[in-house]
Amino acid sequence: GWTLARQTAFLRALSATHSVAEAAQSVGMSRQSAYRLRSRLKGQPFDLAWEVAFHHSFDVLAHAAVDRIPERQNIHVG
Repeated sequence: GWTLARQTAFLRALSATHSVAEAAQSVGMSRQSAYRLRSRLKGQPFDLAWEVAFHHSFDVLAHAAVDRIPERQNIHVG
């Protein structure tokens, strides 16, 4: 099942890959099982950490994209 160690590893993988399927597979679980767990733990630390993992990944992607824009374009990300 979803031990604390497995949940933690899943959340790390989710942050790194931004893919629920890949993160679940990396810990030997299914995507559907991950979504069921999140639904069961709605509002609890696992659910909140899932949100943070997604936002963290988006932030990293946005900063990586901005880093590739030539400075002369002078675009700001807010």
